[in-house]
Amino acid sequence: MIETNIREVKAKLSAYLSHVEQGEEVMIVRRGKPVAMLKPVKKAAALPSMKGFREKLRLRGLPASQTIIKMREESRY
Repeated sequence: MIETNIREVKAKLSAYLSHVEQGEEVMIVRRGKPVAMLKPVKKAAALPSMKGFREKLRLRGLPASQTIIKMREESRY
């Protein structure tokens, strides 16, 4: 773990971010006391495919528009 002060981080932020991208942690201190920690972001898990979910929702029968037209015609006569 790298330990540095705020002034140095402000001056060399890009360099410290490069260290973080490589997996290192950077502790930022003020007057010798820790105030912040730069850590690499954990990769989020990939979302599952929605294809299977969509296939479960498939409706059977006539499309809604045709159903409405059919209901309108039946109620008129």
